[in-house]
Parts: sequence; C-alpha cells; structure tokens
Amino acid sequence: MKPFILLRPATLSEAAREAARPGSEVKAGGVDLLDRMKEGFDSPQRVVSIAHVPGLDVISAGPPAKIGALATLARIASSSDIKRLYPALAAAAEGAATPQIRNMATLGGNLCQRPRCWYYRLAEFDCRKKGGPTSSLCWPTARSSTRSRPGAGGRSCSTTSSCGRPRTPGARMS
Repeated sequence: MKPFILLRPATLSEAAREAARPGSEVKAGGVDLLDRMKEGFDSPQRVVSIAHVPGLDVISAGPPAKIGALATLARIASSSDIKRLYPALAAAAEGAATPQIRNMATLGGNLCQRPRCWYYRLAEFDCRKKGGPTSSLCWPTARSSTRSRPGAGGRSCSTTSSCGRPRTPGARMS
C-alpha cells in the first residue's frame, strides 16, 4: 500500500470540500477501500475519513426512512423499527457478509463499493473495468466461467467509484 494523508474532517461541509479535491477518496468503515488499496487497485493521495462526522450514523424509520451513510449493516439489521416497517431492508442487511463485516460495513460503503468481479480483483487480468485498454475483454463474458459475473442480460456494465463517479466505460455484457 502506498503512503497517503489521512484527513478527519469534523463537519459534513468540511468532508465534502476535502473529498472534492483531486486525489481524494472517502472512507466510511473502510472495508472495501482498504482492500482495494492493499491490492494496489487504488492509490489515493488523500483519504477523507467521515467516521467521526456527527449525524451520519442516524437510523430513523420514518416514514420515510432516513439512514445515514455511516449506519452499519448490523445496526440496520437489528433496528426494531426498520424490521417492522421495512422487513426486506432489515433482512438484506442481516444476510450480507459475515457478522464481523456487518459490524464494520456501512450503508454508504456498500452503496459505493467497487465491483466484486474476481477478474477485476486479480492483478493478472488486464480488464477494461480497471482501466485496461478499450480492446481489453470483460473476462466473465469472454470465457465460460464459474466465477461471479458482474452483470448479465445484454446490459452495458459500467464501473463507478466513490458513489457513482465514472471511472472507465465497461464492456458490453451478453
């Protein structure tokens, strides 16, 4: 992992300002971002931790529900109000990952995480999704595979990071 500057903003406006600076990535729980940094897929110059920004861990069942980016999957799954009013959401949060991961993983991080395609995650594959040449293949669609497929049904597969900012155009899925 390459060295980086860790920033800990105290307010949401400060976090937004710092995150907008070039070379920055936002870290909530950090499960996916730290994995990507260890694997060498991302090397941000600055990591903006929103872990201590007040109010981002709120869970209010409403209706409408308001769930902050720092609400962990474990807290969403165990919220009696969420279970009562939004049982599918509670069940999805409870069924995600392992208990250890659910205790760290945040709603914001899950919405922003990068693809979990095995070919994307393996360094030996130069795929289009991780910035390879446009002639690169989308490996799951180019080969018969028992590994996870990042998309299906003839839809275009586009890769995004940091809550939807486009990285590179994806391959056509078949």
